[in-house]
Amino acid sequence: MDLSGKTILVTGASGALGSELTNVLSSKGAKVLGTATNNESAGAIPAKAEVRLLLDYQEPDSIQTLTDYLVAASQVDGIINASGVVAFGPVSELTVETSKRLTAVNSQGPIQLISQLFGKLGESSEAGNEPFVLNITGVVAETPMMGM
Repeated sequence: MDLSGKTILVTGASGALGSELTNVLSSKGAKVLGTATNNESAGAIPAKAEVRLLLDYQEPDSIQTLTDYLVAASQVDGIINASGVVAFGPVSELTVETSKRLTAVNSQGPIQLISQLFGKLGESSEAGNEPFVLNITGVVAETPMMGM
């Protein structure tokens, strides 16, 4: 896939995986829009990201603000969801707050983001591009571990 001139949204661009993806995509000619949860972590988004944005999946207003901006101001040819959280320990000790955080960041938030940007992906397709969505999970999602 030729990424030259394509605009790719990378959520979690301030993390290890998102940061590496940002660098690779940029080296392939993509314009990367990188997100971080807050201003402090936004500093960890690689300089190769053309735009740094805030996105906190735990806050529906944050998702809405981001998608409103992208719908109005940018093309979106791809979405890479590289953000996520995990909780370690016995499920019997999982708090309601932690459960809500896990669900918001790993499921509800990405679904809301993708559904609100679906029209932008459609525009990309109509322009002759091959839009995509890539959700990345960690080994914890695929390999059960004792005590989890």
